[in-house]
Amino acid sequence: MLIDDLMPKFEFGDTNKIDVNASPNAVFRAVKTFNMGDSTTVRWLFKMRGIPTENLTINDFEKANFKVLAEKRDEEILLGLIGEFKSLTSGLLKIEPDKFRDFNNAGFIKAVWNFAVAETSHGKSRLTTEIRIHPTDASSMAKIKTYWGMLRPPSQMIRKEILKLIKKQAEREAKGK
Repeated sequence: MLIDDLMPKFEFGDTNKIDVNASPNAVFRAVKTFNMGDSTTVRWLFKMRGIPTENLTINDFEKANFKVLAEKRDEEILLGLIGEFKSLTSGLLKIEPDKFRDFNNAGFIKAVWNFAVAETSHGKSRLTTEIRIHPTDASSMAKIKTYWGMLRPPSQMIRKEILKLIKKQAEREAKGK
């Protein structure tokens, strides 16, 4: 998987899954086009973190310094960011995807977030999303322990809501509505 290639080593992580009554192709299209802003929960949690809440598609995440690092059509898309995390929204770097894997400057935290789709049976799919976090040194490890402890529950809520939105959109498309 792309996530294994770009961040094989990580200290913190979390995975969520949902089964979808749609083909992997339909699910992947929904991953690329769903609007996170369609969820009141996601909008509220993003506002708390200072993230813009209009047009919240995968491509719009670049406004929050997430970068699409890699994509395997109809299978997986991988986003990432690097930051100092001095506060909830500051210290984020703009980094090119080809520099992400080898970035290891002291004082930073690297995070990746993927969406992976796999066929489970005749036209059905499993959508998985995973977060992995890797601090680059001991001081960033201390920061992320506190940060992840605070933000893991709302992060889980966001990812669960996102999976529901993608499922709804993919299944609606599969039914031709």
